[in-house]
Amino acid sequence: MAKGRQGNVSQLTVCKLWAKAGGRCEYEGCNKLLYKDDLTSEDINRSLVAHIVAASPNGPRGSEADSGRLVDNIDNVMLLCHEHHRLIDHEGLNDHPAERLRAMKKKHEDRIRMLTEIDVEKKCLPVMYAANIGMVTPRITRSELSNAVVPDNYPDERTIEISYKNSSTYDNESLFWQMEVKQLKDKVYQDVLPRFKDGKYDCISLFALAPQPLLVKLGTLLNDVYKVKVYQKHREPDTWTWQVDNEQNHFCIETPTDKTKTPVLVFAISADAITSRVKQKYGETASIWVISANKVGNDMLRSKDQLAEFRTIVRKTLDEINSATAESSIKVYMAMPAACAVELGRVWMPKADKSLVLYDKNNSFGEDDVETITINHCCPVKVPDDYYKV
Repeated sequence: MAKGRQGNVSQLTVCKLWAKAGGRCEYEGCNKLLYKDDLTSEDINRSLVAHIVAASPNGPRGSEADSGRLVDNIDNVMLLCHEHHRLIDHEGLNDHPAERLRAMKKKHEDRIRMLTEIDVEKKCLPVMYAANIGMVTPRITRSELSNAVVPDNYPDERTIEISYKNSSTYDNESLFWQMEVKQLKDKVYQDVLPRFKDGKYDCISLFALAPQPLLVKLGTLLNDVYKVKVYQKHREPDTWTWQVDNEQNHFCIETPTDKTKTPVLVFAISADAITSRVKQKYGETASIWVISANKVGNDMLRSKDQLAEFRTIVRKTLDEINSATAESSIKVYMAMPAACAVELGRVWMPKADKSLVLYDKNNSFGEDDVETITINHCCPVKVPDDYYKV
């Protein structure tokens, strides 16, 4: 028998509790591993079995009607660390009614059950990429991506980061684009694809925040030859987990009347000011296609279904431009979610599509958009067989 705060809990109930809790503290926000020492990693048992309704009517949350009846009930005990056991029974007793503790227990155990039900074949290879946007370096954490991939997948214990760490160059310098493109190619070819191609993973789970031309380039390297799940950072709520598009915000396309001039493709999804700026720049000298959304905004991309719709409309638009003009390249201007920029690169077909000349808006150069990267047919999008040979 194991000792609760008062009264005995059977060994069977304790074993069930450890399994349901996953060996972790069930207090909300804690999740502390209870069978290893934080400093030495030695195996220890630092858990306490806590009653929600005390075993004695005079104990914390005790009840004449329920205390004796629930003393060995699995639904009435929680696995806690010492700190939170002390909190719920002493220092914060008044803030921890039985209803709150039951809700904590259920939420924690539901999560453990969900995670352990994921098929063993659904392990994914997490890949993170961040590059300076203006003077800001985005930050992506392991915990964020771990939360985002479940329940469809579970992350490998190693996360591959393909960022150019501690870069001292910024997107108003030509050297920035050269260095970042080289870094992307080297990291994808050397670190990402060899691991993915060994067959241990269901997919690559990609989390990326960078200037949009670089995201497009990344998409061409992780093209649709490979199974890649692209995630989007949301602002409200602050998460990478896909949401539900309750507003049914769809994409739409504006097609030029005359399709024979210099082809220009505008993505006005996060902001619509880019459309008037580009039209003013080219006037009547270009054929301008505009892909936008019913409701434009920097947090409009909410669901995986929207991203799939985006891929479809981009593919349709590229096919239309290919048929309409003999020009060898398309000038591309972008104001769209990061995941959309990646998918533009993944949808682009090196043998069938025209080169993409990617522009970026940078206030350091005034009001004009600056040419940055060209995606062309000479850029390898599949790893050469001898790339890894020394």
